[in-house]
Amino acid sequence: MARTFRLPAQRSDLDFHPTPAQPAVARRLKRQALLAATVSIRRRTLTAAVPAKAGVDGG
Repeated sequence: MARTFRLPAQRSDLDFHPTPAQPAVARRLKRQALLAATVSIRRRTLTAAVPAKAGVDGG
């Protein structure tokens, strides 16, 4: 399931100590990746919930 959200698979892969020059950038990039995954999941479920029009051609 970790690959679904593009997150590290193991705790040892997590970067708990980013370099002092870029801590905010590292946090922002991780948050953006998680939000993008969440949005893509919501879009897929909403698309699946909308029924397709069946043979409406006005005739």
